[in-house]
Amino acid sequence: MRVRASKNGISVHAIAGTDVVMFAFDATKAARKGLLGFAIHRMEEGVPDNGIWLEASKVFEAIQPKPVKGQTYPTNNHPMQSFLWGDYIADEGRRYTYSIYPMYGPFEKRKLGEPVVLDVRTEEEDDGDHAVFFNRGAVATQGYMKRFGSGLRPPEPDNPDHPQTAWLSRGLFEALKRFVDDTGPGDALRVAAYEFHYRPVIELLREAQQRGVDVKIVYEAGADKKNGVLIDTQATKSNNKALAKPWAKFEPGTLIKRTKRSKIPHNKFILKLRDGEATSVWTGSTNLSASGFIGQANTGHLVRNKDVAAQFLAYWNELAKDPLPDAFREWARKNSPNPKDDLKSGTTVVFSPRVGAKMLEWYGRRATEREKPWFFTAAFGMNPTRNAMHRLLLQPRDHLRFVLMESDEDNVVPGFRKADPNIWFAIGSLLGRKKRTDKNTLDLENWLVEQHHKSSGHVFYVHQKFILVDPLGDDPLIFAGSANFSPASLSSNDENMLLIRGDKRVADIYLTEFDRLYRHFLFRGAANRNKPRKTDRSRFLETDDTWVDKHFAPGSYQSRRREMFG
Repeated sequence: MRVRASKNGISVHAIAGTDVVMFAFDATKAARKGLLGFAIHRMEEGVPDNGIWLEASKVFEAIQPKPVKGQTYPTNNHPMQSFLWGDYIADEGRRYTYSIYPMYGPFEKRKLGEPVVLDVRTEEEDDGDHAVFFNRGAVATQGYMKRFGSGLRPPEPDNPDHPQTAWLSRGLFEALKRFVDDTGPGDALRVAAYEFHYRPVIELLREAQQRGVDVKIVYEAGADKKNGVLIDTQATKSNNKALAKPWAKFEPGTLIKRTKRSKIPHNKFILKLRDGEATSVWTGSTNLSASGFIGQANTGHLVRNKDVAAQFLAYWNELAKDPLPDAFREWARKNSPNPKDDLKSGTTVVFSPRVGAKMLEWYGRRATEREKPWFFTAAFGMNPTRNAMHRLLLQPRDHLRFVLMESDEDNVVPGFRKADPNIWFAIGSLLGRKKRTDKNTLDLENWLVEQHHKSSGHVFYVHQKFILVDPLGDDPLIFAGSANFSPASLSSNDENMLLIRGDKRVADIYLTEFDRLYRHFLFRGAANRNKPRKTDRSRFLETDDTWVDKHFAPGSYQSRRREMFG
């Protein structure tokens, strides 16, 4: 939901997702004079005496000259000096009253002004046709380091109830568990999985089968040719290793090997049938692996729509035949045609492999034709020479656009930014380490140096696959699923994508989560490029209103962002 309010020259636009509430502030010229920042107080409806001041990491040096590493401080003492902020400790389906207080100087006599008050309801995660769930996604955070410190690596990744595992999952696995547990005798589950080796998920499906649910699983069991020799893929090896365990013994006929694929059988969906009819489907970017649930940033997207579910069932029935690539492309051509340029309202499903990769240009044109902001997750970078979508996205525009990337190993982002300063990138990183596998760390005095519990692999941070087009408007587009918006994901891989038009609730959920991760990584990239002394000094707030200037400087990023969200 979206709420606006203003008072005494201060205006606030609140955008509520499920576990995040974004706040965009604005201020008249008079209200900016002497402004030292914003303090936010939150009350929850129906919970007496529960008011809290939201906290932040930055402090006034005169009050807190040696801030504790990893510690956050109440904003009524150390305000937020930004015109865009978020409540990242909100819970889904709650009613909150937020009071946003401007703090005014001079510093020695600082005081809180009259608050702007908003009543905000966060979205239910599991509500209506679409239920959307995100894991923590940012493994290496100041909060995680503070909570778990030397025990950084989750000691029990296969135990969803362990505090570290549960903190990282942030309800993603729990949502899948509810979906699977809501089945009984006579129901059926149809699974398509690239990575199928996370013990908790395998046990969920085994338990469902044991209580009378008809379970069938198509999984990656193929090999790739290297130097003329067929070698099992890494996913195949991991799947086979897990399925050989005593806790993975399914009834005969349950497991169906996918071997005749062209590239990657990259699906991650579970389809539910009741009385023989497909009713709902769990899909998204989350592989059925430990890294999928508690490592990389991932999404689980549950759709309760019988038409959508029926399309997934028809697709799964073809997958279960282990079709050859050409035959499967022909099936998709007939049964999952490219959508029209004027995408219909509601939910459209696109399956791969397809004949060619024309959908890349379709995606790019939908993102650019409105001349409105878009927000894109690029798990494997951007290459405009080989990807028609990227080529369109990277054409210079006069409005801001945002990309959240896993890495920039080829160092292409500086060139993109030079060609168009209106496109902004945040890249997966750890505070205090310039590269994700660095052993050397920056010597930081005021911040915890973060580390990742993974030391090898392809994706450490950003595994989501979605683009939001005009999410702040009244007719947003959300394209999300298993595919990486690449040529191979369309013409070679087994994939599925949801194309959702006009659902502002879903757009708000995706946008607030994108913003949470984007700004998390944007800060780390900037801090790591600085010298340690400058990064340490970034923990301290200004003691006058000079911090405001860049937020109102004509043409500045901060000013344009304020105008866009406000």
